[in-house]
Amino acid sequence: MMRKLRYILWVLLLCLPIKGLCAPDLESSKAAALLENLPSATAKVFTVAGVFTDHMVLQRDREITVWGTCLEEGAILHVIFAGNVATAVVQNGQWEVKLPPMAASNTPKTLEIIGGAESEHIFLENVLVGDVWWIMGQSNVEYSATTIDGWFTLAAKLPKNARVMTYNSRDLIKDTMPDGFTGQKRIWRPMTDFSAAPASAIGVCFTERISAGLGEEVPLGLISMGFRGQDLAMFVPPALAETTTAVGEKSVIYEKAIQNMEKLAVRGLIWYQGEANGMTYATYVDEFDAFITYLREQMGPFPVYIVELSPCFPPMDGVEGWQYLDFGMVRGEMGTIPMHMQDVYILATSDLWTSKTYPNSLHPPNKMAVAERLANAVLANEYDTGDADMCLSATLSSIRFGENKQEAILTFDHVKNALSTFDGNAYIKGFSALDKSSQRIEDVQAFVIDAKTVRVTAARPISVLEYGCQTEDVFGETITLQDSTNMPVAAFRVTLEAPDIQEAVLPLRIRAYAFLRNHFVYVLLIGGSIICTVTWMLWRRNKRKNSR
Repeated sequence: MMRKLRYILWVLLLCLPIKGLCAPDLESSKAAALLENLPSATAKVFTVAGVFTDHMVLQRDREITVWGTCLEEGAILHVIFAGNVATAVVQNGQWEVKLPPMAASNTPKTLEIIGGAESEHIFLENVLVGDVWWIMGQSNVEYSATTIDGWFTLAAKLPKNARVMTYNSRDLIKDTMPDGFTGQKRIWRPMTDFSAAPASAIGVCFTERISAGLGEEVPLGLISMGFRGQDLAMFVPPALAETTTAVGEKSVIYEKAIQNMEKLAVRGLIWYQGEANGMTYATYVDEFDAFITYLREQMGPFPVYIVELSPCFPPMDGVEGWQYLDFGMVRGEMGTIPMHMQDVYILATSDLWTSKTYPNSLHPPNKMAVAERLANAVLANEYDTGDADMCLSATLSSIRFGENKQEAILTFDHVKNALSTFDGNAYIKGFSALDKSSQRIEDVQAFVIDAKTVRVTAARPISVLEYGCQTEDVFGETITLQDSTNMPVAAFRVTLEAPDIQEAVLPLRIRAYAFLRNHFVYVLLIGGSIICTVTWMLWRRNKRKNSR
């Protein structure tokens, strides 16, 4: 009797599904029916792109691309998901399939990649269909959810059907490998207090607010990519890096993280970067435009929400370890991006951080406030839960200069009812201008002349017009233009005519800064050696004079 019982148990065990080798019974039966009239799969050894793992979220209402690698030229494999099947033929070591758009679904499904009879098939389990949001930037994105006040309260409200995948500076750690860097494989995880802890604080807060606004009928996926201290050149692909201004290495973030998902459809991108581009601000807009254009060509259309760089204050006397970078100019340049690109929005932050005594001024602890403003704008603009104009920050939409170039007429989008000044004065604080010789024009005046329009006048012809471009500009103090909901207008910097000195001086300044940043130790050693040598020679000379 015991022998028969053991035999039955062995049979039952053999029939159980084994992850990586066979799918659950229901999925297997569906797969068999779908594959019945298709050519037999022949691929033996293949991979799927790193962004595809258990627990992932696929973008709803968009064509789903699944891709990977295989060294068997001409080999066939099949991809099955939610009753749909697609066939891929390996070409140049790559394979790719497209599945039809699908509605949002909270029902977990299995994504199957089927190879030949001798291969180990790939089964990715617990896959949902919903909205995927991508947040990318520097340290203010990398600052993790556990660093914010109220983390435990937030952790208790995390949506049950949200998932998160996190990349950060650990993926760029130098080692002794030939390529100089190592990237660790990241996986999707259900969003819990444990998995959300290392993810972007802004991204996690944003996800919770979006879920609260939509309800949990729509699963949410968050791809968190924060890399401290990295400028735009690190994010762009090598094809663009050749013409991208940089103060260090290029394309490393793209190669280690972004290219893993460059064919994945997403609902939108949140961008919070630019602090490291303070010295290379003049080329930022064109390079960012090229980067987003490239991503949209690969991934399909998606909106971009740019978080304006918050105020940052110079060090106080006697305070050590102060965190400060001068990035006001790049903040202004970024404020003109919506004028040049479609479906791009700026979220102003000059009112969300005002402390001049906080030593870590470069990383303000206002992440929940930023996420709240982002979520309100996205819910209204993308999900029609309110009036988008009432939630988006007012941004410059057009500028017209007078014939003598001493007058400019500025028009703004998303002003709600009408523009006004914070302090009630007719004169707007925060405007400045440069003339053709790069000299500051002292007498610059700006006034609101109608609901969406501002008039600026200057004593001399204007070459560059700036608003809110001082790194420490705070709304209500040094800048005062606002919309009818008392939200600040985003900073901007517009060049009418490049100053004579800029074309020659700026590239030299960028190169000098890049050289100092990349070779600081050598510059210090050489400079110290020169100083010591000159000091010694002067000492010898004086000694000879005295000996006579």
